[in-house]
Amino acid sequence: MNNSTKKNWLKWATNIVGLVPGLTVIKTNIGVPPSFTKEIMGGMVEAVCALIILLIWLNKQKLKTYTNAFYTKQSIICTLLFLLATIGYLQIYKSCTIPKGIRSRPTVQPLWLSNELKQYLIQKNMSSLTEYHHGYGAQKTDEIIQEKAPNQLLLTVIIIYTNFVFLFVFLTCSFAFVWIKFEKLSPPD
Repeated sequence: MNNSTKKNWLKWATNIVGLVPGLTVIKTNIGVPPSFTKEIMGGMVEAVCALIILLIWLNKQKLKTYTNAFYTKQSIICTLLFLLATIGYLQIYKSCTIPKGIRSRPTVQPLWLSNELKQYLIQKNMSSLTEYHHGYGAQKTDEIIQEKAPNQLLLTVIIIYTNFVFLFVFLTCSFAFVWIKFEKLSPPD
């Protein structure tokens, strides 16, 4: 494989990594928690990653002035951050998702409960929101969360969306730094 082919491959790989995940989320609903909108999650990934690719492309000449060690270091950092964001997202997803019960669909709970919601569960002799969900169903669970812990739910939603987007941001940046480094090292076509 000659240098021109490698350069083109890395450029297209960066663009694909930046643009395909959002479309995949929209099409397949992969990684989207219950009661979240796949179009919003996928659209956010698309918009942010496209912006990153555009910013890198617009600043490509300035970025080429840095040392090769800089690109390697940044790519490694972005890859590690991608892995951490992936692990974080999986943990948050697991913590926030109440699985489907016998009579109900899966739903999302806040990362932490408000005192008001805790007291309500104690009054109902329930040890957790999951137990309440399995006893009363997703509709009642969603209603009680909205009534007793709306701020906690809002912050949970923000954390989930932010983590999900940054997961792909770090992956896109990792590829972009390798692409710029290789383009800098390669002789012009």
